[in-house]
Amino acid sequence: MKPVVLLGGGGHTAVVLDVLELNAVPVAGYLALSPSDLDIPYLGDDSWLTNTAAADYQLALGVGSIRVSPLRQQLFERAKAMGFAFVSVIHPAATVSRRATLAEGVQIMAGAVVQPCCRLAENVIINTCASVDHHGQLAAHVHIAPGARLSGGVCLERGCHVGTGAVVIHGVTLGVDCLVAAGAVVTRSWPAGSRLKGVPAREF
Repeated sequence: MKPVVLLGGGGHTAVVLDVLELNAVPVAGYLALSPSDLDIPYLGDDSWLTNTAAADYQLALGVGSIRVSPLRQQLFERAKAMGFAFVSVIHPAATVSRRATLAEGVQIMAGAVVQPCCRLAENVIINTCASVDHHGQLAAHVHIAPGARLSGGVCLERGCHVGTGAVVIHGVTLGVDCLVAAGAVVTRSWPAGSRLKGVPAREF
């Protein structure tokens, strides 16, 4: 197995590192603007990618998000354009149906559940103890924060962020780059760019 290099040096990177180590994946180090308190080698900033053979390493994205942000998408797409591949990161304590479809670079954290017939596109995060019920469709770069719940048949378009403890009920579709605030309950579909909070969720 090729060694993995982590992109980022913050809290989400530490979580991803832990999952990689639990799965006995070799980790070469991490890239960030400056060194952090991670106990693995600091390899420098993103310029390391331009001086490294893409065939020799895999990458794992350690940049999380607390709101809709293009950073994760930009880092992923830049590295892909340079020829790098991203490893999927699945915690041993996650439950993932064998009938779910997972694309490159998906991250599924401890206690998370992904049910049958779900489709997770590239660079999706299902964070700690979050769940995606049957036939969920999550487009690229979606982030489901800790403890969030998606009922069956939910469709999230590119770049959506569902905040901590939020709920999206059955059959709802959220357009590109929608943001669901922590604790919100989304009871109907919303167009691209909506910012939602409250019970039931309304724009803010």
